[in-house]
Amino acid sequence: MRAIERYYKPGIKVQRSISVKNGIGGHTEQWNEHLNISGLIDAVSGDKSISAAKETERVTHILFCAVNDIQSSDRIVDQLGNIYRIKLVDNPMQMNSHMEILLEMVGHDQVSEQ
Repeated sequence: MRAIERYYKPGIKVQRSISVKNGIGGHTEQWNEHLNISGLIDAVSGDKSISAAKETERVTHILFCAVNDIQSSDRIVDQLGNIYRIKLVDNPMQMNSHMEILLEMVGHDQVSEQ
């Protein structure tokens, strides 16, 4: 076990958007649970901006977890129902030891509290 893994907590949901027929000939996007993982979400100190691909992104938190099938188009919902947009998925130095996922908190999911 790596040192950081002892701080991982279960119950972090990775949700993936799917297109669902709306019944009137169109489609709507719906978030479905893709994975339920253990990890550690930590706040980034201050109002830090991280520059990536010529664009400055606002990052509020970072998720540390085992290597999983997580994409930048997914979103994260923590144990408290906080919703995070994924800004960057990183497998540091491609060592497959852990993932560092940069996040921006965007809201709260009342359904997770029930």
